[in-house]
Amino acid sequence: KKYEFGEPDLRNTMETIDTWMQMLAKGRANLPLDQIPWVALQELTAQCVYGGRIDNPTDQRLLVSFLRTIFTEKSFGNNFALVPADKASDTQAIYAPDGFKREQYLEWAAKLPDVQSPTWLGLPANAEMVLLAARAKTLAINMLQLQTAGGEEDNFVDEEESETTSSSAQPMWMRNLSQTATQWLTALPEQLTAMNRTADSIKDPMFRFFERESTVASKLLKAVRRDLKSVVQCCAGELKQTNILQKLLHSLNTGEVPKAWRKYKVPDGVQVSVWVADFVARLLQFEACSSACNAGQDLRKLRVWL
Repeated sequence: KKYEFGEPDLRNTMETIDTWMQMLAKGRANLPLDQIPWVALQELTAQCVYGGRIDNPTDQRLLVSFLRTIFTEKSFGNNFALVPADKASDTQAIYAPDGFKREQYLEWAAKLPDVQSPTWLGLPANAEMVLLAARAKTLAINMLQLQTAGGEEDNFVDEEESETTSSSAQPMWMRNLSQTATQWLTALPEQLTAMNRTADSIKDPMFRFFERESTVASKLLKAVRRDLKSVVQCCAGELKQTNILQKLLHSLNTGEVPKAWRKYKVPDGVQVSVWVADFVARLLQFEACSSACNAGQDLRKLRVWL
């Protein structure tokens, strides 16, 4: 996730540390290392300054881990490595500058490598390659959607034409979409078998879990089948196009999973055809769970895939 950290955050951090240190020094020019509140500095920076906008637990742990390597008594020692050496990426260690004047720090900064390795921030050496691969995957998905979508003007007819145009004169994309929707309706079950709810079964936490998940899947199945039937009727000229139906047609024609169908987590950019196949497999699993429950089998011994 991207966080819009910038120079104001850095300046705020510096002012926060300066204020805290001046309050503890009480007019003294120097402060012993054992009197510096390292933990407080870490928490102020991690929770109040930078951490105030981080809502991802993993990112928060990375930030705390990074700060703990910087705000430590060892940072005042000789040969303190700001960045440890990494043989895998051929990254040389970067040590804290040994100086007190501004010119000395500028000279140290000028000698830093021109290429900044992800290992400087504690990330894997291939972090940039992973990011570029993800961007390339997104670009490829967008290109495929452009090739299959065609122009908006060719894809959708206005409401007046849709009411008067016969099915034989409909565009090719509509006929293809109608066939695909019909195939999906055939693959999808009509409904899911309900799990028998008894006074004893509801005491079992596994039963309550599977029943809750099966209920969500059953509601989603009804919604998907209703939408697909509307698509078939619209493509056949039996149903008038509405704004909601046009968005549904556009999503299916471009290979996107409609927003109303995204009730569980799937990989970003997954094609709707792949989503439907996965949804069918999930429904078959729920059907097997319901059959096992109604047959009196122990749900704890039931093998499922997540």
